Amino acid sequence: MSLNERLLTVNAEFYNAKEKIEESNKTKDKFFSIIAHDLRSPFSSMLGFSKLLINKFDKYDTQKQKRFLGILNQELHSTFKLLENLLQWSR
Repeated sequence: MSLNERLLTVNAEFYNAKEKIEESNKTKDKFFSIIAHDLRSPFSSMLGFSKLLINKFDKYDTQKQKRFLGILNQELHSTFKLLENLLQWSR
């Protein structure tokens, strides 16, 4: 194989690898976009719920306050678990 033919082969391999990397990056970007959306939703809910608790905390009796805080805590745990799974997967 001549040097010219070898260069053409290496060049073709390079562009093939480049295309695979670009496709992989597109897939990664789409994946992170989906994950960001999946995390934004629960955080928006929890922020709104916590704001409601702050603004109207004294209007609720202790039992209702504990129930609302339990719901908020459960949502925080679920979202944290999603984030931990994402971090574990990325490793």
